Amino acid sequence: MMNKIHSVEIIEVKKHPHATRLNICLVSDGEKQTQVVCGASNLKLGLKTMLAPVNSITPKGLEIKKTNLRGVESNGMLCSAKDLGINNEKGIIDLPPETKLNTDLESINSQDLSSTPWYQYKKVEELRLNSQNKIQVFRKDFDKLTGELVSETYFFKDKYFYRSF
Repeated sequence: MMNKIHSVEIIEVKKHPHATRLNICLVSDGEKQTQVVCGASNLKLGLKTMLAPVNSITPKGLEIKKTNLRGVESNGMLCSAKDLGINNEKGIIDLPPETKLNTDLESINSQDLSSTPWYQYKKVEELRLNSQNKIQVFRKDFDKLTGELVSETYFFKDKYFYRSF
């Protein structure tokens, strides 16, 4: 039986006793808890992220198996955007806090599948392609967003951040 990649929350983080760059995480999908060994630098207590459980296959074709990492059992993998074939960002996915637990990967907004916590930043502009393939610019408190999202600009800690799709 194939398990699905889904959203979880990190409810406990401990340093690995035999590896300086690894942590032992306990994650919850709202129904069950799973222990996973992870080396991501951005993991933290309360972070909502994506779990590829044992017997799942990532979009890049990696089959997830129960493993033992330096003497500690790991029952899945906390996923980065790179693991999911989205981009080459380092670090595990950092989902918005309002993300419901146990949500399948296919149901998560693709814009949220990033290790950068965009939900903390202030969005100042969006560029979209309309039906005539012309770029439309939406600033600040925009509504009626139509067309394909091309890029976003954010403001955070006195800096502008830009991301494209």
